Amino acid sequence: TVINLIDNTINAEVDESAEIVNAKYVAYQYLAAKGLGEDALAQKLLEILQHRQENNGDGTFFNGAWNQWTNLPVFDALCRVGALGQTDVEKGIDYILSLKAGDYFSDFMSTAQAIRSLSALKAELPEYRTAEIDTAIDEGLAWLKGQIKEDGSVVYVGDGWSDDAVTDTAE
Repeated sequence: TVINLIDNTINAEVDESAEIVNAKYVAYQYLAAKGLGEDALAQKLLEILQHRQENNGDGTFFNGAWNQWTNLPVFDALCRVGALGQTDVEKGIDYILSLKAGDYFSDFMSTAQAIRSLSALKAELPEYRTAEIDTAIDEGLAWLKGQIKEDGSVVYVGDGWSDDAVTDTAE
C-alpha cells in the first residue's frame, strides 16, 4: 500500500493534469521509503521536493492555502533523517525565519516545528548562520514555555481564534 501511494505521488508529479500531492505527504512518503529500504523511490521523492523548492524560489516546497503548516512539517521530516542539507538550506532558513512574528512564529505548532527544524539543521550544519538560528531558537523556546498552563497543557489563543489544546500540548 505504501509503495502504491509513493508510485501515485511520483506519477502525479509528472502528470500535469493530476492534482499535486501535498508536500508534507511527499516528505512523509520519503521517510516511509527510507524506512522500507526503498532508496531509489526515496530519492525520487526527495527530488520532487528539491524541484518544488527550486521552482518556488523562496525556500518553500508548497505554495497555497495553509502553506506554512505544509512546509514546516517538510523541514521537520527531512531533519529527522539528516536530509535537509540536500535542499536549498539558505532559502529554507530564510523562509523559516520569515515566519517569525517577534519572539515566536505564528502559533504554537508552527513555533515548535520551526524550532525542531532549526535545531536539527544546526546539528546537521553546525557552522551555518549559528547566531541567527540560536537567537530564533532561544526566543521561540522562551515563548513556548510562556504558553504552558498551570496544569501542564498548552493552548495558544490568537486574535479571535484558538489552537487545539491536544495538538499544542503534543507539540
